[in-house]
Amino acid sequence: MIRLLQRLWSLSVDEVLLFLEVLFLLAFMAFSLRRKPLQGILRHLPRATSLKKSLDPYRRKQVVWAVNAAARRFPVFRNCLVQALAVYVLLTRRRVASVLLIGSPMNAETFTAHAWVEVGGLPVFGEPAQHFQVLYSYPP
Repeated sequence: MIRLLQRLWSLSVDEVLLFLEVLFLLAFMAFSLRRKPLQGILRHLPRATSLKKSLDPYRRKQVVWAVNAAARRFPVFRNCLVQALAVYVLLTRRRVASVLLIGSPMNAETFTAHAWVEVGGLPVFGEPAQHFQVLYSYPP
């Protein structure tokens, strides 16, 4: 815990605020998925108007860093669906047109699923879509 506080102290105010926002979103999404089916959660996700179609590389790096940092420190947030939902909400709040995708590996012998987020057809968070068959996308 002391190392976390030391690390937070070394960050800029924007980075600390982003980390805390991601931490809250991850906790909220993890709790929500235990209480409601995915469709119930998706119904309440924000939808922004006049969205940007791309995400600058610096902002992308910050988002990925914040989600990975939170997941490293709190293992309960290591679920790809929880992380993808949090990233989707985070980007939508910043008016970035993102898509939440859920898919399954193309050549898997057993069924497994994975969630990731794309902006402009490029993965922002999670594995690239080329390894997965898309089963669901939000917004459709």
